[in-house]
Order: sequence, then structure tokens, then C-alpha cells
Amino acid sequence: MGTDVVFGRIPLSHTKGMFNSLGIKVKKNTLKSGFLPGHSIVKTQRPVSRRQEYAAQTRQALIDAASLLFAQQGFRKTSLARISEQARVTKGALYHHFQDKEEIFCACYRQQIATLSTSLAAMEASPDLWDTMWNRCRAFLAYGREHRSPTISLQEAISVLGWERWRAIDTEYTMGLVRDMVEQLVNIGFFKPHPVGLLSELLYGMLVECSMSIVRATNKRQAFEDAERLLQDMLLGLKAELNNTRPC
Repeated sequence: MGTDVVFGRIPLSHTKGMFNSLGIKVKKNTLKSGFLPGHSIVKTQRPVSRRQEYAAQTRQALIDAASLLFAQQGFRKTSLARISEQARVTKGALYHHFQDKEEIFCACYRQQIATLSTSLAAMEASPDLWDTMWNRCRAFLAYGREHRSPTISLQEAISVLGWERWRAIDTEYTMGLVRDMVEQLVNIGFFKPHPVGLLSELLYGMLVECSMSIVRATNKRQAFEDAERLLQDMLLGLKAELNNTRPC
């Protein structure tokens, strides 16, 4: 299995440093310490019982253990027995939370992509919609340049989950952020009036492909700069006539 672009549970200090290197501000009180929050534990307004709390902790332990094993060994070589052993729970406890290996894989990938979405959403929005979108695109690419922790590969996620299921997860998180920004820029006349759905898919696909090329590159900094210029040229071509004189 080749190197691929992926995202896991990122230390907040690392995320802040990445944004600082790009000159991007982070919203106050969003990335204080520790790790970006996982999204596998459902939040509730009602107080939870000790039993519910223990169940949530067990589920999270299984996801964390499985994420590491899937990243290091791949889906096929990772067994449910090894996941339960790594999480220090019984195999029965694993089956209480997950029906099969594909279901726990899906939970692991969902946590990874949700973490990326949380990180991008933590960026301080600019009064200028274009600046906000451009900064988010650059931050997306920067993950490919600076991310280091072992994580599930994008190619394997598509292979295991299938295109439709993978796309649904991405649409719920990062793809949704891209579409929202594209729609706003089309509505205010900044972009040419292309179909929002098609334009969003084109941009997101380009971000994913560029990120994959950055991860595979020996010189990641150079690959990042090349991808940034390519993305900039594509977006410049989408600007409406009145905005063509404005630089990125």
C-alpha cells in the first residue's frame, strides 16, 4: 500500500503551529490544549450514568486502538481479536459496539475526517469570503506537508467503504465546508455562475489529489508550493470579470 494523504487525531500545538506558519489566525478558545476532539462519542445534554460513561470510554478506546492498527497494518491484516487486545477489552465488548470490522473501520475514518473538519472550522474567518476560502484551501494542503502521525490512507478508506459511503462521510465534513464557501462566492458574484455542486466537487477533488502528491513527495515543501500555485491558477480562472484584477 502506497503513501497517501490522511488525517488523524492531531495535537493542538501542531495544528496551531501549522496555521501560524501560513499566517492564519485561530478562533479564540477553540484550540487550547491536548488533542482535537474525537467525534465518536455522542454528546448529550442530559447527565450520563456511570455505565453510559464507561461504555463511551470503551468505544473510544476501541476506535483509538483500531485506528492505529489500521494505519500500521492495513484493513486486511488487522483482526478484531488484535483490536480488542490492543484496547484491553473483551471481544464481546467489541461486538457490543461494532457489528463487524468494516463498521469499526468506518468509525475510525469518520473520526479522522471529523478532526480535519474541526481544525479547518477553528480557523478565524475573515470579513472577506475569498480570504477565508483561500486560507482553508492552503490549510488543507498544509496537512499533507506537515502531518506525521500514522493514519488510515484515503485510498484504503475508499476501497473498504466503497465510493458512495466514503463520499457521504466526506460530504458531511470537509466537502461540506468547501461547498458552503463555493456557494457563497458564486452567490455574491465573485465566481462565475457555474453549477455549485460541480464546481465544489472539482475543487475538492483537486485539493485531495494535490494533498496526495504532497505526501508522496520527497521534498514536501516544494510540492506544497507547486500545489499552491496550481490551485491559485485554477481559482483565478473561476473569478468573474469584475474580480479578475484581484490577486490571491
